Amino acid sequence: DGSCLVLSADLIKFGVNIPSCLIYNDDHGLSIMSSKLLGKNYIQFVCKNLLKVHARRHPEKRLYVLNEDNKTALITGINGMDGSHLADLLLTKGYTVYGMERRSSSINDVNTKHIRNEITILNGDMTDQNSLLRCLKESNPDEVYNLAAQSFVGESWNTPEHTSNVTGLGVLRILEAIREFNPKIKFYQASS
Repeated sequence: DGSCLVLSADLIKFGVNIPSCLIYNDDHGLSIMSSKLLGKNYIQFVCKNLLKVHARRHPEKRLYVLNEDNKTALITGINGMDGSHLADLLLTKGYTVYGMERRSSSINDVNTKHIRNEITILNGDMTDQNSLLRCLKESNPDEVYNLAAQSFVGESWNTPEHTSNVTGLGVLRILEAIREFNPKIKFYQASS
């Protein structure tokens, strides 16, 4: 259907028994290059250049790189603009992406509608320690990106206690949940 780039050890599921290789399908046909023959650095160089060429030729198509150290990320605040862009980026790098959203009566997926089938959404709340721990257990992430916050400046002045509970103490809660579940998880704090 255009272009597909895969760098992975799990190509066996596609019937290709090469431990680590690059597959690229473009208008000229399918190319398979083994990293054993070409070297891992060369494969990485080719991948970066193919990604650039693909982005110019097919801006409407997503190109994925899957790799043998497939990492998992949990993004809090995934439904915000920054969270959805981060999810896009991590998906193209081959991550398994989990997003945490607050349970509500209506789904807010304006920013994530285009990737809903590619990510797993978990219900959690920055004001509830147990839900944060449950999200960590369900996603078992290598990395946590905290983008959840009270994002409406005007509302933050109207409800300062709630704002500090979500944006300030929420960080403490998620750090404590990480410490309890797996202290080796990398944590990135990006909210206010």
